[in-house]
Amino acid sequence: MFKKNKHDTDNLWINFKANIEKFENRIENELKLINMNQNKVFNFSISNTRIPKWSFVFLAIALSFTACKEDCDSNNTEQYPSLTVVNQNSDNWYISSVKLVGYEFNNLNITVGNSQTFLLNNGMSGGLDEINTIIYFKRTTQSSSESKALDFNNGATTVITLKGCISAEGCNGFYLE
Repeated sequence: MFKKNKHDTDNLWINFKANIEKFENRIENELKLINMNQNKVFNFSISNTRIPKWSFVFLAIALSFTACKEDCDSNNTEQYPSLTVVNQNSDNWYISSVKLVGYEFNNLNITVGNSQTFLLNNGMSGGLDEINTIIYFKRTTQSSSESKALDFNNGATTVITLKGCISAEGCNGFYLE
């Protein structure tokens, strides 16, 4: 590790002060250029104000610590529920369509072992609780569907899984979990 001594700290402070002075001079020169280019309609000079020049440095530092990207405050962004549909049936049926109040996802091809997530960003006109969700699935010329009431939460993903089979002895049909 580095050992800091008073000499290092003094050097850092001197460099910091020198950078502040350069910054102040830049600001002052830019303001002079702006004032020269104006048609005397707005005559502003930093030397005519009672605000010390170094206060601009502190303002810049304060703004840099309070600046925020779009996604830094999740309270300001609307969060929507999402639905993940998983296909785990044992008979190689693919999921072809998903329907729930206000949404219809058609022409799907969610094969066994795969899933697809849908963002429900058009709102939930039927509310968030007990929403009847219908999963349509196909195999060659056959088609079928199962439905289940699901609860959703804003900003969360609800998962529904197609399981079961009908082709073998002991299969009790398809169901949603």
